Amino acid sequence: MTVYIIQNGAATGDFQMAILEPDTNITTTVIAITDVVTTVSSGLITLPLLSSIVLNDDSSYYLAIYNQVNGSAIAGKVAGFGSVQEVAPINFRSQNLTNFNVGQVINTSDVSLQLTPWLAAE
Repeated sequence: MTVYIIQNGAATGDFQMAILEPDTNITTTVIAITDVVTTVSSGLITLPLLSSIVLNDDSSYYLAIYNQVNGSAIAGKVAGFGSVQEVAPINFRSQNLTNFNVGQVINTSDVSLQLTPWLAAE
């Protein structure tokens, strides 16, 4: 997985990426994760998944980031509505997580964020 990070200063903290499969319009299940790293630098950050998965062509998935690195920001494009809508989220924030774990169910109903991160999986 790859994301573009803007880092201001040399700070540390947990950083991880994951692929999530929607269960409903407000919950997802983590199906693949990267290792947790504790430092990031500006630019493209690529981390491999811990195990390979097969994604279905006719299914939707979310690419997610867990970022606790001080002084870092995730680059992206302002998109979305900025308020809760009756649709599956374009982006979401879930608080009080302690990294991602395969099988973890995450609430995606907080869709008030407008940033759509520059994030990719291959």
